[in-house]
Amino acid sequence: MRPVLKCLHLLGVVAFMGALAAQLVLAVGAGNDAGQWPWRHAAAQVSQWVVMPGLLLATLTGLGLMMVHAPFMAARWVWVKALLGMVVGVVLWLGVHTAVRRAEWLAATPPDADPAAHAWALQQALRTEWVGGWAGLALSVLAVGVAVWRPRWGDTGG
Repeated sequence: MRPVLKCLHLLGVVAFMGALAAQLVLAVGAGNDAGQWPWRHAAAQVSQWVVMPGLLLATLTGLGLMMVHAPFMAARWVWVKALLGMVVGVVLWLGVHTAVRRAEWLAATPPDADPAAHAWALQQALRTEWVGGWAGLALSVLAVGVAVWRPRWGDTGG
């Protein structure tokens, strides 16, 4: 069971981090122009169908690995990595994914009575996507670093 969970965990991490990087590339390609709906739509699809499921797979298999390998429960680095994963999940779900969907909607909707307000709302969504995406990617790299390094931090496990 453990080798299968390890493979699925690695698959989830690679899918999640690679898709998040691709989503950020699509955000750069879309720019700030409200007429870039195809780019925004592509970023939203990557977020919905690859980033979030990859993150869910990585999180669930990581928790599963903790359950099937008893020494992981005593290793502090595992708990730090789990906490980082939960923070990444919250940042991406509440911040980035929501901002990506909002930017897609704003790019598809023509400005109504106030074009300046529409442009401002799009700019805010893009800023949230950009900052949150980079923060999520940086925290994920940190979590991978902790998993590779496996510091002792005063524990006897893992």
